[in-house]
Amino acid sequence: MDSLTLNIGATFRYVVSHPSGAALVTNRLRVIRSSASSPPTQIQLNGPRLVNDGPVQSQPGDSWLIVENADAAGTTSGTFTVRGQPIDGVVDPVV
Repeated sequence: MDSLTLNIGATFRYVVSHPSGAALVTNRLRVIRSSASSPPTQIQLNGPRLVNDGPVQSQPGDSWLIVENADAAGTTSGTFTVRGQPIDGVVDPVV
């Protein structure tokens, strides 16, 4: 896939689980350039809703990706919406 656009009206559901003494487990959307000769991968977030599927069970200091652009030359722009508020998709605290 060389580009991905998620618009308002789309919902991305994620899970986070990190029981005491166990590894952090999450899901993510990973976008990879289809071939080296293709143009760099572009991800555009146009306000899709980000919803956790159950309680976020993380430990202090945990961080994880929701969307991963695996193309070093690729770009990711735009925002998700969480509880009606836009987040930048880079680093936002879980409240």
